[in-house]
Amino acid sequence: MAPDTQAAKKPEDSKTQTARPVEPVPKPEPKAAAKKPEPEALVYTGPNWTSLGLVGSTVFKKGKLPLKVRAAREADPHLAALFVPLSGFPVARMELKDPGSGLSMHYQAVLKASRARKGA
Repeated sequence: MAPDTQAAKKPEDSKTQTARPVEPVPKPEPKAAAKKPEPEALVYTGPNWTSLGLVGSTVFKKGKLPLKVRAAREADPHLAALFVPLSGFPVARMELKDPGSGLSMHYQAVLKASRARKGA
């Protein structure tokens, strides 16, 4: 018969082992506050609209719009479409030259609305 392997353990083994000191778990260092990317400048690609103080190709730094313009932009989706990021401005200019493009249609709608307001 095979000798019992469990019986072969010596109870003295557990007594002879020394406990190692517990090392503290290092705390993760706080991550540097991730900086939010600054909002990109917006360019107004629409027609001049003097009552709002809008002039075509005006650049609004960090996308900050005057309160009056912001309110008009929120109320009119055609006007909102004419504010493009500065990085997309060259493409927008090309689209405006195509009378069938969406941006050109927004331009025409805003032009019509600005003229209607002038006459009112």
